[in-house]
Amino acid sequence: MTPTQLAQLHHAGRLLAQGANQAAVQELQTLYEQTDDFAVNRELTRALLAVEQYGTALTIANEQRAAYLTSADLQEQLLTIELANHGFIRARQLAWQLPTPRQGAAQAQIAATEATLKTRAPQTLHTRLQHFYHLGDGGLLTQQRRFAEALRLPLAEFIQGSRFVLRDPFVKPLVKSTVVQSLVQLKVDQELTMLWLDDHEYPFTPAACLPLEAMPVVQVGYAELAKRFANSDPLTYQARLQTFNLHLALLYPFVDKAMIDPGRWIDEMSQPHQGPAATSTEKMIRCWQRRLNAQLAQLGL
Repeated sequence: MTPTQLAQLHHAGRLLAQGANQAAVQELQTLYEQTDDFAVNRELTRALLAVEQYGTALTIANEQRAAYLTSADLQEQLLTIELANHGFIRARQLAWQLPTPRQGAAQAQIAATEATLKTRAPQTLHTRLQHFYHLGDGGLLTQQRRFAEALRLPLAEFIQGSRFVLRDPFVKPLVKSTVVQSLVQLKVDQELTMLWLDDHEYPFTPAACLPLEAMPVVQVGYAELAKRFANSDPLTYQARLQTFNLHLALLYPFVDKAMIDPGRWIDEMSQPHQGPAATSTEKMIRCWQRRLNAQLAQLGL
């Protein structure tokens, strides 16, 4: 920021401290049009919260969301913004990222806000839950939109809806994976059942699942890709990495049921189906990659 812009930021901060919230919003909005400095973003969202422009505050925060994850104080500010927009699931995910001494108070704040909404707007929550139950209706974009709406459900209702969604054969595998990843981030310590890609149902407990990027088989796969292509052929590396990430998203949380040999998996991605499968492992990997690639083709990916 220039010295003039820094002076404007400080002046807006004084306006907020004095309770002149609308004047602060106007000054900060003008300043934010001139610079995308995070300090301006942070103060602008504070001011927007003060004048109850909650949706705009969330939109502005999301423009630099990663910056809010760099300290506990900023995470709590983002949590407050999410909560003001009834973003209960994202708020709870943020609460789990806070230092342990702060988690209890944050979770209690979220639970109290959930309880208030259940009392004041039960029909709104009922409608959101019904839409979540019927997530399988419509195509990928419709399902993704309904899932985003479901993130505004209280935790108990989100888990309740997830039980139906994960067993629904019409919910897209990519969407199911997103639901599972949300439950893992929420550390849900309840057993759920998922109808997986092989048309079998498997039980799992989200709190016991590793995040996707922390799974050993995934880390080995990333390392193999980087070793083979990152330096020698960056363009191929990016293309293979994109395909690999899509495969992982479809397979989660049961990646290791299909990716039994990450090195051979990368081999088949690099030179797909060259000659007859020499081993049962190759045969299995080829079968899975054909299935996954067919799923991606149906989605236009």
